[in-house]
Amino acid sequence: IAFGRGIPFGVEGARGLSAEEQLELGVNDSRIHTDFMVGGPGIDIDGLAVDGSRIPILRGEEWQLE
Repeated sequence: IAFGRGIPFGVEGARGLSAEEQLELGVNDSRIHTDFMVGGPGIDIDGLAVDGSRIPILRGEEWQLE
């Protein structure tokens, strides 16, 4: 998980665009970008979709996203 400056390759169509154009597509602009890990025994992590449904991210110390 990360916070701070967004990574353009994570947003479709953002690679190679100016910072302003990336911002219009939702790529956060910041002086920092910090990555950190979460998890451990007994930790389940879900993401929340726009419609409010839950998307499993981490279960039993294993990533669920492909």
